[in-house]
Amino acid sequence: MPRPTAAQLAYGTATVVLSTLAMLLLSQTSNVIGVAVIALAALGLGLLVVDYSWR
Repeated sequence: MPRPTAAQLAYGTATVVLSTLAMLLLSQTSNVIGVAVIALAALGLGLLVVDYSWR
C-alpha cells in the first residue's frame, strides 16, 4: 500500500481536529472518559478519510 500524499494527510488532520472540537462543543462533556471516547472517535474518522481518499 503506498504512502498517503500530503493532501490526504491534511484532510485527515483537519477531520480529526474539527470533528474533535465539534463533538466536544456539542456534547459539553467534562470527564476524562468522555473526552477520551471523543478523541478516539475523531481519530477513527480521520483514518477513514485518509483511507477512502485512496479510492
